Amino acid sequence: MDMSQTDLATRLGLTRAAVSAWVNGRAEPREETKHALAEVFGTNPDLVESRTTDVSPGRPLQWHHRTAHADGGREYGNAAAFAFDADMAVLAREATQNALDERLDPGRPVGVRYTLHELTGSHLSSFLAALGWDDLRPHYEQAASIGQKVSRSLRAALDDLESKDSLLLLRVEDHNATGLTGPEYQDGRFAAVVRRQLDSHKQAGGRAGGSYGLGKATLWAASRFGLVLINSTLSEPHEGRTERRLIGRLDLPWRQVGGEAFAGPAWFGEPDTDPAHKDVSRSWWADEDMVRQLHLERSGAEPGTSFLVVGAHDASGDAEELRDLHDKLVRSLADGFWAAMIGGVGAGPLLEARVTTLRDGEVVVSEERVDPHSRHPALSRALQAHLDGRTVDSLTSEDQVAKVEVPLIVTPLKGKGEGPGQGPGAPGRAAAHTCRGRGRATQSRGVHAGEPDDHHGPSPPGTAHRDDSVPGRAARRLRDGPGRGGRATGRGLPACVGASRARSVGSDGGAHLPLRARSREPPQGVPQRCRQGRSRPGGQAGDEEFRRARGPARASQVGRPERGAAPCPGLSGRA
Repeated sequence: MDMSQTDLATRLGLTRAAVSAWVNGRAEPREETKHALAEVFGTNPDLVESRTTDVSPGRPLQWHHRTAHADGGREYGNAAAFAFDADMAVLAREATQNALDERLDPGRPVGVRYTLHELTGSHLSSFLAALGWDDLRPHYEQAASIGQKVSRSLRAALDDLESKDSLLLLRVEDHNATGLTGPEYQDGRFAAVVRRQLDSHKQAGGRAGGSYGLGKATLWAASRFGLVLINSTLSEPHEGRTERRLIGRLDLPWRQVGGEAFAGPAWFGEPDTDPAHKDVSRSWWADEDMVRQLHLERSGAEPGTSFLVVGAHDASGDAEELRDLHDKLVRSLADGFWAAMIGGVGAGPLLEARVTTLRDGEVVVSEERVDPHSRHPALSRALQAHLDGRTVDSLTSEDQVAKVEVPLIVTPLKGKGEGPGQGPGAPGRAAAHTCRGRGRATQSRGVHAGEPDDHHGPSPPGTAHRDDSVPGRAARRLRDGPGRGGRATGRGLPACVGASRARSVGSDGGAHLPLRARSREPPQGVPQRCRQGRSRPGGQAGDEEFRRARGPARASQVGRPERGAAPCPGLSGRA
């Protein structure tokens, strides 16, 4: 309904100034006036009063497709989605890290739950009807016929849906997180996730594990249809409400439907009545019945967000059956975040993760709590001892964990390198300071050389693990140089040495925070006597590249402070 402030004031028998004060948030209508407003707009009084009671939407839900660019530009897919493989392990890593970055109560762990749900028959039909599939189908058919890479994938997905009468959903939900707060279109968490690309909007005091806004693209990349539905419980009220803020987003390539060209993305929600965003689909406050129909249920009223990946798949091909997908999610969460799931005496774990699998509402694989001790028993035992303060300087029995100091290679922030003729902040290639940091390394009997080394998850700063009878991979790399002793990067053992994207668990008054690899300049007054050189990538190929880059310098010197050089006490980089 289009109505000016003057017209509304006339119908209510009030002044225009009074209406203007309501619109601009300077005043609130009286209770009797709220009922009169409901009558004028023909809506439920609960919408005008408390905005806490479930009400049916006043406008029908719709898909709004962005029209094509006036300059003729075309996008045949979301480039951000191609930054990652459509792999369940990648999705688990990125989605879980995003949840950790938005932890609400630092005294409690973030809870993440992954639910695989296969729909068939009438269950599938009901879901597609609630989704407005009949309106989407023409757009999918046209997008699948234009001969681009994304088009071929869409064609295969449509054919499988038709022939198999089956659709896999993956719901990723987090609890004790902030939720998608903020306005519909302006700056905020909601707009960063739903409306924008490459907008991180991380507010973790510089400690967030992501900074480019790419991680969320894995959700859409994991959908064969490029379609994700969202249900968020907010930590801060928006429009007077916090529960069941719903919206859907679809990413398709450029297409023509009914003679009209469309740019790519589309949104599922209520049509906006604001003249500035006329008929754009915006989020809506759904009732519980709609939430059930769209399989977006959340347990409890704790803040957080649920993402539903429609047509979930694992493009790697190593997990196709439900049981295999379930197991891969459990493994990926344990491998990527084993350290975040372990708490110490002074603080509990950062994360709790669970996975369950359903078919048409019936349990196929019961809910499984991800246990780092079962997947990585030796590493978990070593970290537990470190966090509990039970490490020793030298081993006297098999159940002990010893700690040793190891040198760290930490790459300074870009532009902060200090080569010849360069000072702090001077331009030029960032150098790598090699010195002893404040981090401690632990060694533990029972940590085997065959321990899987594809860990992407958090680790304590400077932590390296090895068997006490055989020098560990991280220690050998630091002692003997590249090419011997295995990897010691953030994607290898948790030494997190020279890694550019390592996750770590730091200690700040007992609170262990997940971080990406960072470094800091040594404070003023710290002697600049540490070796400088390029940080090396991990793996054998990285070793060769590093040796070529260094020239004639002996590889065995890598990772050691120069003879006689004092440690850099201020360089406790958070690797």
